[in-house]
Amino acid sequence: MPLPDALKFLYPGWWLVHAAAIWIAYRYGYVAGRGSARREQRVREIERGK
Repeated sequence: MPLPDALKFLYPGWWLVHAAAIWIAYRYGYVAGRGSARREQRVREIERGK
């Protein structure tokens, strides 16, 4: 039985595209956050060394 037009977004391709988009956004945020934390750590180490 095919899905009604209102529920066409439930096809597997829709889920795949959205799961990939969520994963990409998560990875981008994680990488950006790690870079920020590393920069802060370097600044603290430099200040401590002076």
